[in-house]
Amino acid sequence: MGDRASENYDLVIQGGGLAGCLTLAAIRFRWPNLRVALVERAASLGGSHTWCCHHGDVPASIRPWFLPLVTKTWDSYEVKFPKYSRVLESAYHGLKSEDLHEKVMKISQGNIFLNSENLPKASWVLQATGWPKLSQQEYGFQKFVGLEVELEEPHGLSRVLLKDVTCEQTDGYRFFYLLPWSEKTLLVEDTYYSNSPKLSVLELDAGVRSYIDERGWKIRKILRRETGCLPLALYPEQEAATSGASVGARSGLSQPVTGYTLPHTLQVLAHWTESNDPSQNGFLKALEKTRHELAPRFSYLRLLNRMMFKAAKPAQRYKVLERFYQLPNGLIERFYSGRLNLWDRIRILSGKPPVPVMKALTVLKDQTPGLESQEHLGKE
Repeated sequence: MGDRASENYDLVIQGGGLAGCLTLAAIRFRWPNLRVALVERAASLGGSHTWCCHHGDVPASIRPWFLPLVTKTWDSYEVKFPKYSRVLESAYHGLKSEDLHEKVMKISQGNIFLNSENLPKASWVLQATGWPKLSQQEYGFQKFVGLEVELEEPHGLSRVLLKDVTCEQTDGYRFFYLLPWSEKTLLVEDTYYSNSPKLSVLELDAGVRSYIDERGWKIRKILRRETGCLPLALYPEQEAATSGASVGARSGLSQPVTGYTLPHTLQVLAHWTESNDPSQNGFLKALEKTRHELAPRFSYLRLLNRMMFKAAKPAQRYKVLERFYQLPNGLIERFYSGRLNLWDRIRILSGKPPVPVMKALTVLKDQTPGLESQEHLGKE
């Protein structure tokens, strides 16, 4: 690890994935004199991943350091369902792992240790090491295989295609997700909301290639393959969190319906950097504040998961989202960032449910603190 490994640091970040990199960037911006090191066991930061978020997911106070890390921002995105399609005029940000690596290395002041698991001396350690071990209880899963490709000719897309659900609904709720990075390069993902975490990479890879062929696009070069499987909690006791100082997936703060950790990682870092306390105690206060804010909202989102995974037939799960995307744009943005208010929650579940009525009623009676606790509902 070199001479710098023998130094004493104020803080060591264990893990150089998305959460670890964002934390380092936040510290370098807010507390530039803090002695901080980051340790990553792989040869590069971020692995081989793509992360995205809606502009509404990004607290205003952290935009000065977060937005420079973004690879590309699109002004709008589109969803396509069997009965309708819709363009939402809302900014959407995408980050590539290779860009994140390059940008974070530049601001690191030389205190990033790659290919290492040895932690230098520090006053405290912040764990950013990925998902904790899941409990043995019931989960849903969002799983995907994506190909980033360079095409022979321009693809003609000007915005993100967030969900193309006009495909065969197999293994649960299925859609294709497209990010057009340039006029000839794009990421195409085949995504499933499934009861099983099993991921057939070759089968899904073939599905992506078939989707590309059907649109008349010719692949010139495959730039990389991306795979993932995100756990979606159905019940409160399933959200295992690492005790002590942790961030990202390790903290247990992931949006229950999407499995994404980015919005809530940003929320924790916003609370922390808005304080005047860069210590471990200051971080723990920010983490606890975020958990307190999200608890009633997560309770409601887990209810939506149970509605989708336990009340809807697998091939009909898309109808839950098909109805949702007809709601106001502001509500949709608040949904992704986990900031649904009481009226939002009522709007989402009002009217005839897009699942069998009796099963919907059963799910509503199945641990629903997000609806039954008026005390929680009023705390926005």
